[in-house]
Amino acid sequence: MRGNPIADRITRFHSSEIEYIFAGDKNEAINEATVYGWISTVRMANNLIAVYLDKDVGTDNKLGANTQCMYAAEAAAAAAVMVGFPVPVSVFHWMFMTAWAAGETALEMKMLVDSGYSIPLVKDSGKLYIIDIVDIIKSFKNNNIDELAKKTSDGAILLAYEDYLVIMLAFVGKETRLYRTADLIQLNMMKNGEQNFKMNNAYTDLKTFSDVGIKYLFFDISQFRSVYESEGIRFENTIYKGY
Repeated sequence: MRGNPIADRITRFHSSEIEYIFAGDKNEAINEATVYGWISTVRMANNLIAVYLDKDVGTDNKLGANTQCMYAAEAAAAAAVMVGFPVPVSVFHWMFMTAWAAGETALEMKMLVDSGYSIPLVKDSGKLYIIDIVDIIKSFKNNNIDELAKKTSDGAILLAYEDYLVIMLAFVGKETRLYRTADLIQLNMMKNGEQNFKMNNAYTDLKTFSDVGIKYLFFDISQFRSVYESEGIRFENTIYKGY
């Protein structure tokens, strides 16, 4: 499954088993949307920081993303004043930076989910996909996904979609993971033809009983006979385990 687009995966209760363990909804589309939203929110925060920190001129002689957004914000604020609706430059500035970060996030999710590529765990300002404010929309149509993926691969810790799923499972309680995994086993067994299979009937219990006795620790001392009696010290324990 690793590194493949979701559409190409064939190990399934239908297609989204790990997504179900994380989200727990009966609707697969909702589970996938929940996971997609969680990952994209994390990526959006990372990209907004990367855009904000990208203030210098890059190797391609382009102004940094933050600087480009500032120039665009000043122009937009001036235009707003001319039409009688004054808006602070800072408002436009953050609007443009947010739009830029959203474009970066959309490209990342396209690579991560639809194309099966890995993306950097943390992306700095030097690895932005979009290099020009007018390139935000154009990037989705003209930029080659293979080239974009190579742009951020050097020297970065890369995570695939499956890696994100593993991280997300850490936020699900152990008991919840167990019950939802049992749901998937039952669904898969029923899908394979065993329509009467029920997980609540498919279990094994083991009972272990131990009985340990110690006559005396040292010698037969009369003062301790009232405590130890004739049998000394006894330990009895019963353990039940089920699976």
